[in-house]
Amino acid sequence: MPGFDPAIVKIRVSGNTVEVLDALPITTSSGKAVTGLSNQQGRDEAPYSYDAQTALSFNPNGLDTEGIVRAGDGSFWLVDEYGPSLVDVSARGKVLTRYVPRGCI
Repeated sequence: MPGFDPAIVKIRVSGNTVEVLDALPITTSSGKAVTGLSNQQGRDEAPYSYDAQTALSFNPNGLDTEGIVRAGDGSFWLVDEYGPSLVDVSARGKVLTRYVPRGCI
């Protein structure tokens, strides 16, 4: 989805209320925001504009995160559906390494 940039969000749930306490944008190694756009033509669904009328470019830095674990040092491990891949993210939100199984690129 264009305009969607994945973030790591810290929340507090109390009864039926959800409060966002903090949001950490996920960025590339160069500091640009990671997108939610599909990665690979022929493998992932094609990305389109909000009205589904205009095809958009695939983005190799796009993430469709499905899971998250916080490591003891404050960094994060994300599970990405597009790659599929495991993504090592610093405590500040920067993608450090992306591990993609052989044959999935």
